[in-house]
Amino acid sequence: MPVQIDKNSFVLFKYNPDYLKENPEMIYDSYILSRILGINPKKSDIILDGGNIVSYGCKAIITEQIFHDNPGSKTVLIDEMKQLLEIDELIIIPYDPSDITRHADGMVRFFDENTVLVNNYASAGNYSKNFINKLYGSLAVSGLSVIQVPYYFTNDKTPDGMPSAEGVYINYLQAQNNIFLPQFGNPERDEEALLLFQRLFG
Repeated sequence: MPVQIDKNSFVLFKYNPDYLKENPEMIYDSYILSRILGINPKKSDIILDGGNIVSYGCKAIITEQIFHDNPGSKTVLIDEMKQLLEIDELIIIPYDPSDITRHADGMVRFFDENTVLVNNYASAGNYSKNFINKLYGSLAVSGLSVIQVPYYFTNDKTPDGMPSAEGVYINYLQAQNNIFLPQFGNPERDEEALLLFQRLFG
């Protein structure tokens, strides 16, 4: 789907993900649906999933997958992305090696303009120090403070073969002053996440 820039402005990136190469029938052009919904997005030839964009104000976070999908000058690509998203800073992070979608939205989320919520990968036990250091380092270089959020890893798949989002508490929904926080039947982690979110959001 298109990425919303402001109230009436949208950008539609090219949807052609690696993880659907074996299922081309699932790769579709959402421009038609956008028009049905009354949205007239600006189209871009950059290959990018909307789930790989996490933004707040004048900043956005995207994983390194964007460089894999769009070979060429990284500087030119970053400049074009900043122009399309109407932001001042584009922060590039490594992707979660266990996530075939390689999206940023299951990894990190803005709490405010200078603070991000990030999965506590060290507690999951199956991530390398190199990945963890690179992730936190890329956020720190951009001046962002990090709040670690409870997280645990599972090999479970959804019925269509995609990775389960179980254990990803930053996959919450905020609707005005309401937080809908996932609970996964893991008593220790569920309670840890609930207490943290109560402290963060009141």
